[in-house]
Amino acid sequence: MAAKKNKSRTLLADDHPIVRQGLAEMIDAQKDLSDRELEVFNLIGQGHGTRQIAEELHLSIKTIESHRAHIKEKLNLKSGTELVQQAIQWRDA
Repeated sequence: MAAKKNKSRTLLADDHPIVRQGLAEMIDAQKDLSDRELEVFNLIGQGHGTRQIAEELHLSIKTIESHRAHIKEKLNLKSGTELVQQAIQWRDA
């Protein structure tokens, strides 16, 4: 099944070529992330919030916010919601 219907919008299955291409592009873009940014990205994908990440990594909230901004810029994401969605997809890939 290439697509699933969900109310009034169509959701693509994980194995759809467009989804696979998007994941491949995201993985390529992640090569530009620093080790710390990847660590933050992974924690975001695990559902951790900014404050929780800051406490776990012994960094300030402002530093984590800066990492989040850099990740969004490098991955060409427009919002924090997109960042969380991409982090979850990456974690589950």
